[in-house]
Amino acid sequence: MRPDEDPLQILDDLRLALLRGDLAALEPLVVRLDQSCLDLSRHPAAPDSLHEIGRRATETMELLVAAGRGVLAAKRRLVDIATVRQGLVTYGGTGQRQVLDPPGSALRRL
Repeated sequence: MRPDEDPLQILDDLRLALLRGDLAALEPLVVRLDQSCLDLSRHPAAPDSLHEIGRRATETMELLVAAGRGVLAAKRRLVDIATVRQGLVTYGGTGQRQVLDPPGSALRRL
C-alpha cells in the first residue's frame, strides 16, 4: 500500500466489491482502509474531507450489514436444501420420529 492512500478511494473500491459480491476482495481492502485510517490519525484531513469519509463509511457499513444478511440467508438456504436431500423428518401419530424419503427418490427406484 502506498503511504497516505485516499480513504475515499478505498471506500469506493470496497463498495464496488460488495455490489459485485467479490467477497475475496474485502479483506485486502479492509487492511488498506485500516492503514489509511491510521495515516489519517497522524495527519488529519480537512473537516470537509473527514465529513465525507464518515458519510461514505456509514454507507459502506450499511452495505456490509446487508451483504452479511445475504450471506446468512444463502447459508440457511443451503442447509435447508441439504436437509431435504437427506430426507424429510416428521412425527407419526404415536409421536415417533419418522424420516421420509427425499423427493424424487421413488422415481429413481423405478
